[in-house]
Amino acid sequence: MLDYLDRPIAFHRTFVQLGIGITGALLFSQALYWSKRTKDADRWFD
Repeated sequence: MLDYLDRPIAFHRTFVQLGIGITGALLFSQALYWSKRTKDADRWFD
C-alpha cells in the first residue's frame, strides 16, 4: 500500500473554483505542468 502513496499528484485548488471540479482541476494542473516541459510545443497534449 505504501508504494502507491509514494508520489502524490498535486493540483491548484483555485482551479476548482473555476467550476471545473476536482477532476478538471487535476487535468488543468497537469496540462500546465507538462506544457512547460515539452520539446514539441505543437504536440504537448497528444
